[in-house]
Amino acid sequence: MWTVKCAFPDQPTSSIAEILKPRALLAEDLESDSPFTVCKYRAHVRVVDYFPHNVEDFAVGRRATEYDMLSDYSGGEDTDPEEDMRIFRSGKGFKKNVWEWRFALQVEDANKKGSKDRIWLIVDNLAAQGLLGLDDNATK
Repeated sequence: MWTVKCAFPDQPTSSIAEILKPRALLAEDLESDSPFTVCKYRAHVRVVDYFPHNVEDFAVGRRATEYDMLSDYSGGEDTDPEEDMRIFRSGKGFKKNVWEWRFALQVEDANKKGSKDRIWLIVDNLAAQGLLGLDDNATK
């Protein structure tokens, strides 16, 4: 069993139900639900499902490019990840391959029995490194 340390320990703990509540959007005397919310949450959850279902596919390979030296580059729009994986697995065409984490976790509240509230969390490369303790910041 893994214990994951929170990246923002000062954040109050929220339940999945609180996270899923729509936020109000106020604009010129018009109140409606916001179509999306940009927030940081801290929750005590357990993983109930994951995607992709083969753990080996949690990391995906892509061709290395000259743009990789840029800190915010995460692959181009002109690359086809499925084609890249076929070429990589065949062993042809790659001089250097870059591996990145990319997976999703379905979670529910860990301390609520019988709670039906679940949410899918998309885990990108940087978040996975922190979650799995593979970067310098996760061990500090």
